[in-house]
Amino acid sequence: MILLFANGLFFGRFHPLIVHLPIGFLLMAGIFQIAGSIPRLAPLRAATSVALLLGWISALFSVITGYLLSENGDYNEDAVNRHMYMGFITLTVSILAWLITIKKTIFERFNYSAVLLAVTVTVGSLVIFTGHTGGSLTHGSNYLFAGGDSVTKKSIKNKPANKQGPTDEERTTSIEDSAALTAPAVAAAALAKLATSGFSIKIMNAKGNLLDVSLVSPGRNSSTSDRISQLLIIQNNIVWLDISGNQVSDNDLGIVGQFSNLKRLKVANNPITDSGIEKLKGLRKLESLNVYSAKITGKSLVYFNELKNLRTVYAWKTGITDEDIKNRTAGSYRIITGSENTE
Repeated sequence: MILLFANGLFFGRFHPLIVHLPIGFLLMAGIFQIAGSIPRLAPLRAATSVALLLGWISALFSVITGYLLSENGDYNEDAVNRHMYMGFITLTVSILAWLITIKKTIFERFNYSAVLLAVTVTVGSLVIFTGHTGGSLTHGSNYLFAGGDSVTKKSIKNKPANKQGPTDEERTTSIEDSAALTAPAVAAAALAKLATSGFSIKIMNAKGNLLDVSLVSPGRNSSTSDRISQLLIIQNNIVWLDISGNQVSDNDLGIVGQFSNLKRLKVANNPITDSGIEKLKGLRKLESLNVYSAKITGKSLVYFNELKNLRTVYAWKTGITDEDIKNRTAGSYRIITGSENTE
């Protein structure tokens, strides 16, 4: 059984399911309050408080799971932050609206019904806008108003002719097909030693031979290159690797290129170039690559094309342009450059 509980990603994946609950409850509260202004429908107002209570509680869980999912790092950072801030604002205002319903005597002198109506309408508006920012993460910023001009459609349009791209299910980076790896479990002493070098290591399966590795703190007595070299002792066990923001060089990627079972790699915010990407072309199992803010250009597409299992490249704030993507002649993977995700 694959154990993803260790890093919160398992719980984060419930966000798309849970997020529909506050949408329904909070919009329902607004409908109750508006409809209740009609004399014969006035009893509906009594249900507003319950709808708001259920709404803000489910919104709280949506915010928590959304945050956990955002730690995955596979989304445009600016778009994630925008959606997250709107989620916090919606949660706060929905709690305020609920408090108004249970402390109505405080607002009687301000025309309680009018105050509650204004706040519930505000909550409904926030829900709609927050939902739009969430949709922008997966479908592009103009998906609502541009005839469905989404990331998915742009990706299909930019694929070479006669190529059928991966399905949504296939795009999800998984480790199930890595469960049969024959690499032995790593000794606890070896993991502890790597932890002292600034690595966070999470075991991803019951057998203990699949690892999620992140370089999270700078080394005091060793360089980034020396620390990445230390990973060679577990090179066959690393399935996910995050070395973002650690001044990783092109030469360092030569070491990473030896991690033959790697399926997800994040090298964002590092001064790597096309030469470094070339050193990754031996990663035949790689499915997801995040090169956010790297110093690469359209030349890297030649090397991406050699990664036969590659499904998604997150390349915003790089030198890769929409024209480069449009003119590529091979590869069915999706490239996200930011123009399809942000305003």
